[in-house]
Amino acid sequence: MQPKHIIFFDGSCGLCHRSVQFILSRDKKELFHFSPLDSQYSSKALVNVDSSADTFYLKSDEIIYQKAEAWIKTLFLLGGTWKLIAIALKQIPTATLDIVYDFIAKYRKQIFGTKTNCDLLSKDQKNRFLF
Repeated sequence: MQPKHIIFFDGSCGLCHRSVQFILSRDKKELFHFSPLDSQYSSKALVNVDSSADTFYLKSDEIIYQKAEAWIKTLFLLGGTWKLIAIALKQIPTATLDIVYDFIAKYRKQIFGTKTNCDLLSKDQKNRFLF
């Protein structure tokens, strides 16, 4: 069975790593699966997308979201307070949010460092990663 919601992320980025940990710890319904952008799975799944390691992608119901829009959709799907935050963010023009996103993406490795290894994950969490 194909996962319904897949997050594609830069596996060597400290901020991206923290983002995945953030989502994993709040995704009580286990909605999301994850795939590093440099994996075989990602290269096949994002074949019609001009993918960049500077971009966070969410494939949800066969639609590919990127940058701020991907984050807003992710927060919305997490539900609860995160859904309310997503609704509030949706009131800001996507172009404006993407300018902020691009600025953070440009400096993310300088600010948050790089990650060369994965944290220990539970067996259930490991099963949610696609390589």
